[in-house]
Amino acid sequence: MLARLPAERPGSTAEPNEVLEVRMSIYLVLDILLILLILLLTPIGFWRGPVKELFVTLGILFGVLMSDYWARPWGNDLAGLTTLTSGSGAFLVAMIFLITSTFILGYGLGATLAPARHTTATRVLGAGVAALNGALILSFTLQYIRLFLLSDANEASLNRSIVTRVLLNDIGWILLAAAIIAVPIIIYALATGYRAYALDSAGQRVAPAPVAPFVPTQPSHAAARDASLPPRVPPTAGPEHPGYKAEPTPVARPATRATRPLVVTEPVHTSVPEIPVDHSDQMSDTDPHLVIPSNTPQSPRAATGTPGDQPVPDEPADKLPAGYDHCSTCNTVLGPGMSVCPNCGTPRNA
Repeated sequence: MLARLPAERPGSTAEPNEVLEVRMSIYLVLDILLILLILLLTPIGFWRGPVKELFVTLGILFGVLMSDYWARPWGNDLAGLTTLTSGSGAFLVAMIFLITSTFILGYGLGATLAPARHTTATRVLGAGVAALNGALILSFTLQYIRLFLLSDANEASLNRSIVTRVLLNDIGWILLAAAIIAVPIIIYALATGYRAYALDSAGQRVAPAPVAPFVPTQPSHAAARDASLPPRVPPTAGPEHPGYKAEPTPVARPATRATRPLVVTEPVHTSVPEIPVDHSDQMSDTDPHLVIPSNTPQSPRAATGTPGDQPVPDEPADKLPAGYDHCSTCNTVLGPGMSVCPNCGTPRNA
């Protein structure tokens, strides 16, 4: 608070043209410090988002409940073991519960369960929730100071600060205003399906882009042929459903070590290769007694020069050895002892 000193006082030795003095109250400094502490938490809430800051609110309230149940019993035990008074021990235990629950439970749950990506609008909401958390921490800290450390005579000194008086006596109005603001936000989120965090790339529900129908260019004769066939099933617009696969899709993994170079060498025989055996010379006709005459033309007999000798004509090429004959119907070669042709059933020499 600003106070203006009078320029002249009766009975004082001050000069008539004395410069005005401005004195700042210690309670005004306290108000400024408390407001700065609350405002310092808003950038953290803007960076973390509203979901994580709500976990911090849960941690603050849990620490307050623990302090209500255990501050006085454990404070008395601490006072019995040390030189602290019962009020000082209870205040120390209450602050340990409040700070520990806020940082471990509140910030720990936010870092573990809450998403990391948020939209800009929800980050602004997170800054507001962080300011509310700062007001709650300061309010309960001042209440513990008034409850455990100050006497009834010194308790009135806290009411001289405007911010301290609001945090001590009017924190209920702050909580009521926060609840009134939260109700329409929750209704809007439920009605529109809006989420405070941005979806990851793997979980985004993006509608597939429309695919233009493919019209193949084919010649006229191919079109006439395909006109008689049934129509083909159109392809799906999106990717193939992974549930129809018998095996999971292989995951691309980077190489963990350097690959070994592949050296291609010529094949080398370690032993003498086997010579292929030709069994064609061992093959013969089905009849072992059949002798096939050679087709090599015989050389003409040399003239002996003897008068009166006549040239002997060559034997016909289809002449068979003794005992063999041709079938009169199918011209099959009949061996010795065959009276009936095995091919057509005609009697021999018919």
